[in-house]
This record gives sequence, C-alpha cells and structure tokens, in this order.
Amino acid sequence: GRIAFFDTNFNQAIPPKYDWAWPFEAGRALVCLGCTAGSPDKDGHVSISGGKWGYINHQGIEVVPVKFSKEEVHRQ
Repeated sequence: GRIAFFDTNFNQAIPPKYDWAWPFEAGRALVCLGCTAGSPDKDGHVSISGGKWGYINHQGIEVVPVKFSKEEVHRQ
C-alpha cells in the first residue's frame, strides 16, 4: 500500500515508504505521508488530500522534510 521508486532497469531504487508520490521533476519528487485519495471523477482522476508533504531526491533523502501541508510544501 506504499509507493516505491524503480530505476530504468526495474530495480527498486527507493523502498516503499510514502502513501503517495509524484514522478521526479528537476531532481526531486513530491511525496506525502498520511494523505488519502478521493473518489475518481468522471475521467478517472483522483485528488489527494490531507497528510504531511515534502520532497525527496533520487537517493530517497528528504530535501524538503515531510512535515508541511499540501499548500505549504509548494512554497518550498
């Protein structure tokens, strides 16, 4: 039930730790703990809300600690 990251050879690069994560962009990925997915809309998209948010680098190190609200983390 957690998100892991894999390299281009499908080897696990970062073990499953986060409840949700987005792909890497500019060397970091947005991740959250304690967040939940809402119900799908008519196109199948879901919104993610709640929890604590931060960013990790390609080594899985939190470069912005996972302690912010979704709104706050976008200012980091």
